[in-house]
Amino acid sequence: MNKPKMIIGMHLGNGYGALAGAWRMPWVDPTNYTDYDTRVRQAQAAERGKFQFIFLPDGPSAVSADIDFEAPGFNLDVMMTLAAVARGTERIGLVATGSTTFNEPYNLARQFKALDVMSHGRAGWNAITSAGDDVAANYGVRIPSSADRYGRAHEFIQLVQSLWGSWGKDAWVHDQATGQFAKSEEVAPVNLSGKYVASRGPLYIPPSEQGQPVVFHAAGLSNNALSLAGRYASAVIGAAFSIEEAIEHRTAFRNAAEAAGAILMKSSSYPA
Repeated sequence: MNKPKMIIGMHLGNGYGALAGAWRMPWVDPTNYTDYDTRVRQAQAAERGKFQFIFLPDGPSAVSADIDFEAPGFNLDVMMTLAAVARGTERIGLVATGSTTFNEPYNLARQFKALDVMSHGRAGWNAITSAGDDVAANYGVRIPSSADRYGRAHEFIQLVQSLWGSWGKDAWVHDQATGQFAKSEEVAPVNLSGKYVASRGPLYIPPSEQGQPVVFHAAGLSNNALSLAGRYASAVIGAAFSIEEAIEHRTAFRNAAEAAGAILMKSSSYPA
């Protein structure tokens, strides 16, 4: 019988650490906030320590409320950071947040698929809807309702996964002898259009070794969050502050996944 295995990830933020004032510690380089080499060294240390993945949160919002004395909590750009880390590591997973509200599916699909190819199949996407008015203000809009944010997120994730799969696994031939670069019949347009998002596709990126990046969801226990995570996420990033609370969250997400499976089965045209 296989024993349960714990998968351990590490939060990689602004280069200093999660504690307030960490940038002032005497052993910390105060310029780490803009130093990509530091991020690579931190990821390499996590890899040596047998961490399975690093996680880069992202919140394209205003600077820290106390910018006079405290650094913002995020990386300068999560995709550029993980691109640098990908070239300096070999095994550790690379997970970053990408908002479904303030991105377009084609661009986000392209970025994460390119990262997956670059890292030889180690990329993961933390799909979130974003909920802060400060974030929306940076894009010159108001935050949409929860129904619209999650409605867009459902369409967005389906479209991104379709774009990721637009090349068949044997589509890229690159045969120098025959001159055939790819099998056009295995590179399919997507042509999906919903209420919120649409794309013709396909991507122009061949399959990665992983096939598709892994989908994460950082979520609370709202019905909308549970529905999204239950249907699409292979992993959930939560915030529980006791063993009992963690068990409650785990149970809720497992139930949501089972419910999503039952809904998909009922809506399928295939026999049970």
